[in-house]
Amino acid sequence: MKKNLLFLLLVLGVTFSSCKKDTPVVTDNRDKFVGTWNGTTNVYEFGALLGSGPQFYSISKDANNSSRILINDPVNGIVNCPATVNGSSYTISNFTSSDGSSSYVVNGAGSLNGNSIVENGSIVETDLSTGDVYNLTYSTNLLK
Repeated sequence: MKKNLLFLLLVLGVTFSSCKKDTPVVTDNRDKFVGTWNGTTNVYEFGALLGSGPQFYSISKDANNSSRILINDPVNGIVNCPATVNGSSYTISNFTSSDGSSSYVVNGAGSLNGNSIVENGSIVETDLSTGDVYNLTYSTNLLK
């Protein structure tokens, strides 16, 4: 009986001492956004559709901020627009850009569902030659 008990304790001791805890897998919420996205953007003023056109995003991780992605939109000349990721969504806050004739301030929010992003937001466009200000909204649908 003592031999069986000793053997059982030895087996249990070896079993528990040789088990390693699994290292948890760390996932980066930004990974699901990284890549090339294509789709359509609709732009509105006072709720009326001003125009619709093709949209192309190239999204990468911000190397300097672990919660941000950078959106590049060569169609509209947007370079490194920072967006803060929270789970399966992101926000764009007061991103300012200029094409030489107008300046733009963009605010928006994007949401990921599978291989699709829906982004909605606002754009304040200022004509640099006249000072006229246009308050626009937009809706973008993209597929990876």
